[in-house]
Amino acid sequence: MAEKPLRVSYGEYTYENVPGWAPLPDGWEWNHVVGVCVDGQDRIFAYNRSDHPMIVLDKDGNILTTWGEDSFSSAHHVQVGPADSIWTTDIGDHTVRKWTAEGEQLMMLGTPNEPAPEQSGEPFNKPTDIAFGLDGSIYIADGYGNSRVHHYTPEGKLIGSWGERGTGPGQFMIPHGVEVDPSGLVYVADRENSRIKRHWPRSIYDPSWCRSRSFRTCLRGRP
Repeated sequence: MAEKPLRVSYGEYTYENVPGWAPLPDGWEWNHVVGVCVDGQDRIFAYNRSDHPMIVLDKDGNILTTWGEDSFSSAHHVQVGPADSIWTTDIGDHTVRKWTAEGEQLMMLGTPNEPAPEQSGEPFNKPTDIAFGLDGSIYIADGYGNSRVHHYTPEGKLIGSWGERGTGPGQFMIPHGVEVDPSGLVYVADRENSRIKRHWPRSIYDPSWCRSRSFRTCLRGRP
């Protein structure tokens, strides 16, 4: 029996899966695909926990290249940054890294395999996600071993951090996703508190929006 298409609608849009899209070579497998992003050239970056952690495809599902085979410990999320840079979080070695689309490392935040003490507030202990401000600054959700969001300059200098473990205002229980809207507001998916929290840049807290198990944030209309 042929596989029935799966359709998902959101507002005026309807999405449908394409069975058989992106076939892999014999012996390869999709193993825990933790994040997918698309750059300005329509290249698709599938970040996963297989022997080929970054698989780059064209829009028709053809593999263009792979990279990162010796670079990652436990993939967690991937984002496209300014100038089509590729950013990854790794909860296994506690780093956030910036790459070219071809897999050349341009920047590393954190020291591999040297996590900050758990719940110390210092970067990083299992960082989960990355987002970018209107000025190119970097926001990092830090994540499983911390209850913190860190704010960096585009060059990778720490500006400040906010958050601590808890359920109150300005507190997080696993900040799992982070995003910035076109006005510069920072949204944090506070997973175990089942809410999305909204902040002005540089750590000023604004009211939360409650949701059921907020894993990631996704905002339409980002530049």
